[in-house]
Amino acid sequence: MIQRMIMRYNRDMRSPVKTFQATDVARRSREVLDSGRAGGTLIRDKDGVVLLLAPAEEVARGEELTEVAGNFVRLHRALGAKSRDVGAYGGFGWLSVFPLEDQRLFAEELEGPLLLALSGGPVEPLRDLISDWRATAELWADETLRAELLEPVDEPLHDVTI
Repeated sequence: MIQRMIMRYNRDMRSPVKTFQATDVARRSREVLDSGRAGGTLIRDKDGVVLLLAPAEEVARGEELTEVAGNFVRLHRALGAKSRDVGAYGGFGWLSVFPLEDQRLFAEELEGPLLLALSGGPVEPLRDLISDWRATAELWADETLRAELLEPVDEPLHDVTI
């Protein structure tokens, strides 16, 4: 599985996959490290275990996107269920404070940035979207504030002059 992930990653980044033996780490350390920095290297140990050498930020990015994608699937399942509890949303449990219509809107808005990030695009728009919705959920969870925000406004707060 890791080898397929690295091969796909390297295919997307257009750099070849290199595999080294454990003995190469000592004999050809500079080449092994340079290969790892370039996008990922596999090191096959004597007992058959395959180790991955890759930039830490790329591994962290992959883990983050895997988590968000899993939560996205859980969210879609929760939206289709007759009864929804907080646990059904996975890491998006904070969404449960919103009405169903807003939960669906979040799922729609999340799909584009998630697919872009999974395709090798920037992850920041995805992070920003989740952060903004989460902050809104924290405000929405306050029943007093929510009631005030939902009250109809009869007159403008102040005049605007241009």
